[in-house]
Formats: sequence, structure tokens, C-alpha cells
Amino acid sequence: EQVANQCYQTAIGGADMMKDDEMTSDVSNCNYLDRLKAVNKALDKAEKETGKRPIYLLSITHEPEKMKERAYKAIDAGANGLLVTYSAGLGALRELTEDPKINVPVMLHASHMIASMKSVSWPVGAKLCRLCGADLMLTPTMWSSIPMVSLEEGIRASHMQLAPLGHIKPTFAMPCAGVYPGLAPILIGEYGTDIVIPAGGGMLGHPDGYTAGAKSWQQAIAG
Repeated sequence: EQVANQCYQTAIGGADMMKDDEMTSDVSNCNYLDRLKAVNKALDKAEKETGKRPIYLLSITHEPEKMKERAYKAIDAGANGLLVTYSAGLGALRELTEDPKINVPVMLHASHMIASMKSVSWPVGAKLCRLCGADLMLTPTMWSSIPMVSLEEGIRASHMQLAPLGHIKPTFAMPCAGVYPGLAPILIGEYGTDIVIPAGGGMLGHPDGYTAGAKSWQQAIAG
């Protein structure tokens, strides 16, 4: 119910997408299908008010052999987006994205890639995730609250996801981590418009509430 309320409040403020936290998949007090049912009910209400249906990226991260079954069940229950963490493995991601029955966007949550930063550059990791079919993927940015990479490496990672690569489809870059509405012109100026900005705390932490937080981002982007 708490997740559904956040989704509703941000949806009526203009949010285009919303995602589960990467640490949440199927926990004792928040089963993933129950969560999906509650969120869809909230988004039905928001859609009647706004005329827009946001994408809800439901986390199905689990043991690799169980993720397909979870994806099928989620889609049958009305999921219009899925989330998988990098720790599940690139092979597991590819199994999902190559399956024609899994016909919704799959976001790759890259936070667990941080552990490999000393040996693998972020652009290389981004290319591997793109080759394995990620539709969206978190991207580090120098302007975040945890600036893990240089300005150049962050932009290179984004370009690796968007640049022409034969028949391979692009992956939406998501410059993230502690970003706030004032950064909108900087992020769009550096990364272009083919990005998704995961606002997170920069939206939900607005002093006037979740809806105001979503509106502030839309205003910043429009400006």
C-alpha cells in the first residue's frame, strides 16, 4: 500500500516511470504480485485523472532459474515493465530479453556493478548489458551524490548505450544517484534527450510531498 501510494502521488504529478528499489523483490511483507496488484490499482486511478499510464518497473530479481516464471506471472498479472539487478547475472538478463513472451521493457539496475569498477570500466559494463538486451540501465554521472566516475567516463558510458551498434538496439541511459530538479538542464545538456532521469529521493524528498516533487521535475525539464 505504501508503494502504491507513492506511485499514485508521483503519477498525478507527471512521473512517466516508477521502479522498485533494487533491494526489493519478494519479501515477507511485500510479495511482488501483491505489490503489482496494489500499484496497478493506484495507476488505474491516476490514469483516469491524468490520461497517462506510467510504466511501473517491477523487480523480479531472484535465482536465475526462477526469474522467467516470475516474469511470466508478472506480465499475466498486468506488469508493463520489469526490473532486474546486475547481481542476477548477464546470462539471466539475456534469457529474459530474448524471450518473445516477455514483451515489456526490462530495466537493468546496475548498482551492483560498483564492485567491479576497479577492473572493468563503466562503458565496458554498459556495452555488455546492452548486448544482453537491457532496455534501460542506470548510468553514473559526475553530478550525482556519489560521483564514482569522471565526467568523461560517465558520458562515455551513456554514449556506449546509445551509439549505433549494428542491429543491436540502444539502451536508455539513466544518469542517477541523488540528482535533483536543478540538474535537469545540465543532464540534458550533456547526455541529450534520449535519457531517463531516475529522480528517486530528488522527487520523493520534496518538502511539499511526492506530487510536488514530480511536478518540479517536469517543470525543470520543460524549462
